[in-house]
Formats: sequence, C-alpha cells, structure tokens
Amino acid sequence: MRSFTAIAFVLLLSAPALGQAPSAGDPPADDPKIEAAKQHHDKGVEFFESGDYESALTEFKATYDLSKRQDVLFNMAVATDKLGRYSESAGYLERYLTLEPGAKDAKELLAKVRTKMAASASAAAGWFCGAAQRRPSWRRS
Repeated sequence: MRSFTAIAFVLLLSAPALGQAPSAGDPPADDPKIEAAKQHHDKGVEFFESGDYESALTEFKATYDLSKRQDVLFNMAVATDKLGRYSESAGYLERYLTLEPGAKDAKELLAKVRTKMAASASAAAGWFCGAAQRRPSWRRS
C-alpha cells in the first residue's frame, strides 16, 4: 500500500507534465531549459518510483535549477524525507510554504518531518548518554 506522501508526490509530479497552465513568471514552453527540466523531472520520477531516492533528488535538483518551479521543492522534500535527511527535507518544505502558504500537503508533511527530527534527536541523545555511562574495560596484559 502506498503512503499518503508517495501518493501526494506522484500527483504533484504529474501536474506539470500534463501541461499545467504557465504562470506569468514562467519561461516560454519552447525554452530549451524547460525541455531539459522536463527530462530531468521524468528521470527523477522514474528513480523515485524505483526507490532510488538519491538519484531522484539529484534529478529534482537539476529540474529546480533549470525551471525554478516551486512545486519541485516539494518533490525534493519528499525525496530527502525518504532518505532520512529530515532537516534538509524541512528546509525544502519551509521554502515551498513561503511560496505556497496554503499547501495543505506540504504542511502535513512538514509536521511529520519535524516529528521524525525530534524522534531522531531524542534517540541520538539517548544513545550518547548511554554511551557516556559505559566505560570501556581496557586491560593491560
């Protein structure tokens, strides 16, 4: 069963590819950069669907560099979340939400990512405290 995040991710990715109407700031559709961005985007989707999130992220970053489409920030956030890079994911989501403040899916994902960050920090702190209490038993022979 696919998670909400994966479903939202696939739906979001399909919107630009389906010929979404360009906004006033978008470059013309025949711009070579846009064609290259679409190719990177399509590769990113393929990598994501196959579970290669690192390669997907690389392709989404290339897409964003070429197109500056804010929806790609969400794609980058989902990929970094899947990689367990929660701080990076939160950064992408925060940037996305400054551009799309009403994006409910991004708000929900950000809340989940922040929960994961807190759990990860708590687990790390617990490990560190436990490790500090254990002393190695070095013996000289």
